[in-house]
Amino acid sequence: MNWHRQWINTRLIYDFEGNLLSCEGYWHTGPVMLAEGEPDPLPTPVPGLLAPAEPPPGDQLADTPPDPPRGGAPDKTWRNTFSDEVKADPAFDGFGNVQDALTGYSNLFKKMGAGPDNLLRLPASDAPESDWVEIHTRLGRPKEPTDYKVPEGIKTEDEGFLNTLKAGAHAAGMSQKQFSSIVKSFETAELDMSTRETASHGAKLEELKKTAATDLQIHYGREYPEKNALIGRVANGMSEGLRGELEATGTLYNPEFLKMLADLGSLRMEDGSRGGEALGVADSLAEIKRLGLDAEFQKALANSDHPEHKNALKRKNELYENAYPNELSGPGYANTG
Repeated sequence: MNWHRQWINTRLIYDFEGNLLSCEGYWHTGPVMLAEGEPDPLPTPVPGLLAPAEPPPGDQLADTPPDPPRGGAPDKTWRNTFSDEVKADPAFDGFGNVQDALTGYSNLFKKMGAGPDNLLRLPASDAPESDWVEIHTRLGRPKEPTDYKVPEGIKTEDEGFLNTLKAGAHAAGMSQKQFSSIVKSFETAELDMSTRETASHGAKLEELKKTAATDLQIHYGREYPEKNALIGRVANGMSEGLRGELEATGTLYNPEFLKMLADLGSLRMEDGSRGGEALGVADSLAEIKRLGLDAEFQKALANSDHPEHKNALKRKNELYENAYPNELSGPGYANTG
């Protein structure tokens, strides 16, 4: 009877094609009955895999080494040839041998989809700002706030606001791509706000026009068409810049301001009738054009039964006399009611 050291397989794992993927087992030393002249059998490592690590040298025939633990505490004997750090690392406790550990690492690499150079370890929540510098840099943050570039096609008139935005983006760790997205969003919001303000201002002016017209109609009664014509004449005589400013602020549609224009127009008409400065040709033509678009004036002019028909007709005749002083009649001239 001889003593013999032999590897015992306890589990073999194959793939679908029959290839051996891994095995588990242990070394066993014990007596073996040999026929006379028969040599001692050699350990039989599993084909295709690394041979199991042999036990450390010593008197292996005197005592049988204990089997690895089964169940309970994990088997760490396969790590005996590695560094102390690997031996103590609990990350390897779930692996029964080197092959399993390498397979696990390979699966983890595939799952993560990137190598160690492309992975980031985030600092703790209470870590100082200096610990985040490398993270922000690798994610694309420029070195300095002034290094941010404004997207092409975007106008930046307020440099102070832009510099403040750059400083805030840098402090927050924004990349160039994120900064560009923020700037584009600001421009879109500004355009939308401007469009809404313009529409709102236009609607407000229209409301002021209607309110002023109603107020003047009540105030002047039957004289409204004539007074309205005087207001238009004075307003048309203003410079383009002054009229634009008065209209933008809504002053041009203030009833009290319009009454003042009507009084001014009446004074000018009186001066003209007393031999003073009469309404010029250009002003008369402009007033004719304006009244041609005045629905209320045209209604009074066209309907002989309208209470303001005579006033409207008188106004028209006066304008055409001023516009065409050398002619008996101008276009559409009428001198009878």
